[in-house]
Amino acid sequence: MIDSILKNAKFKNLALRINHRASNIAFYQDKLGFKKVLEEGALTLFGTKDSKSEKFVLEETPGFRGRKPIDNVKKVKTIYFQISAEDFTVVSCRAEKIILSEAGKVAYFTSPEEDVIALFTGELSEVGTEVIPELKEFDTDFRLNDYTLVKLKLNVSNLEVAIQKYEQIFDLNFEQNRLIFPFEEPFILELIEADGKELEGFVEDLWDIEYFELQVAEQSDLRALADYFETQNLDYFIDDAQTILTVKDASELEWFFTK
Repeated sequence: MIDSILKNAKFKNLALRINHRASNIAFYQDKLGFKKVLEEGALTLFGTKDSKSEKFVLEETPGFRGRKPIDNVKKVKTIYFQISAEDFTVVSCRAEKIILSEAGKVAYFTSPEEDVIALFTGELSEVGTEVIPELKEFDTDFRLNDYTLVKLKLNVSNLEVAIQKYEQIFDLNFEQNRLIFPFEEPFILELIEADGKELEGFVEDLWDIEYFELQVAEQSDLRALADYFETQNLDYFIDDAQTILTVKDASELEWFFTK
């Protein structure tokens, strides 16, 4: 049942809580080429050049209400997006470093919130030759034709507990600390055990990853998935229309299943 739901699902977006909206919009839009499709209240939604569907979300919590983790160790470690070779040629000159391998190329950027964003083309390989990009002038109006979230690295305080909870939620098995979701578009979740004082538990005001959203097929039975969570003694919420279902992982991060 869960397998059939996941096979017809896709990773829709993830949300990051940030401190300063303007500097982050400048980073994601003008430097990485994400297209801002909506700015409303505390939220900024990004899509692609030819689509208004959101693929990435920022939620602003200014300094007088938000803060960094006390030891600066976040749950989010690295976010990986796949882009075309043509787009990579344009944006890679803005990166801090590039890894070249026989299979592909990866460009690394650090956001104003010190989040690491990796844009790659070809196959994702972080083993290769490191080069420093040649600085060039670039067009801040350039927008990526498309980008796909294909991998996420998360820091966790207890690797064994985190793996057990994810396997319980998704009924999937980890291999070498990686969980491969059976989506139409592949997605990998990799866990790194780290020593962080605020890696456990949800803290609303932290500038860190906030939630994940998986879009399921219209015919998917979220009530049946909620019943499965019930058998696993997992805390969940499902709306009356049975179009939104949420569950929390071991770090208290919320995963949304939406139609």
